[in-house]
Amino acid sequence: VLAFAPQRLEQRAGLRPKPKGGRPLIGPLQEFPRIFAATGHYKNGVLLGPVTGQIISEWIAEGTPGRDMSYFAPER
Repeated sequence: VLAFAPQRLEQRAGLRPKPKGGRPLIGPLQEFPRIFAATGHYKNGVLLGPVTGQIISEWIAEGTPGRDMSYFAPER
């Protein structure tokens, strides 16, 4: 069976960014308020990605996230 296995040509690894303090970075950048960060979910990106996307899309479309997001501010 192994003789017929395809030869591996490359190997990849998914990085899991974890900010200091362990909290994701979510929100606009202070210096460039029209650029939003939504990163640093570490091992919970698959779980928190949908709600983060919902918050960010609401924030961009309506000008407010609908909740206090200062805990996740990118420049905290």
